[in-house]
Amino acid sequence: MIKTLSIVSIMVRDLDEALDFYVGKLGFVKIADMPMGEGARWVTIAPAEQQGGLTINLFHPNMLWNGPDAEEMLSRVGQNPGWVYNTDDCQKTYEELSAKGVTFRSPPTEQMYGVEAVCEDLYGNTISIVQPSAWAMEMQDAAQDEAEQTAEQAASDAVEQPA
Repeated sequence: MIKTLSIVSIMVRDLDEALDFYVGKLGFVKIADMPMGEGARWVTIAPAEQQGGLTINLFHPNMLWNGPDAEEMLSRVGQNPGWVYNTDDCQKTYEELSAKGVTFRSPPTEQMYGVEAVCEDLYGNTISIVQPSAWAMEMQDAAQDEAEQTAEQAASDAVEQPA
């Protein structure tokens, strides 16, 4: 049974410039930066306050891992679907990131799910920064509780079934 999502990838043109943006401008932390042979590197990052688990792999397509498809993969850099990051204060985060030169598509705007500002990374990928509303937090907590109950029931059912 699949238990957790641990790593998601975003394709980048250059690992060092991507690290500079995500760590230097967005304030993420570098989790790993390991050489993998023939110029390839395994680089992962996460928001500084991420509570364990999920990390982001900054993925640079290369001949070692991707062979002849590497060049075609590089043409898709900047085409990732949008990602959503939560914050406690969207206006403050907007001001801090704007001061660091992050490009915003929209300033903080009240939405039914909270206050949202939309920016982009150095390749044009959309990043939503959301200060969730109380309603959104309640919905998220309820969904988490339901997921945990479903997982517990599935584990219990698996134990009860004969081999």
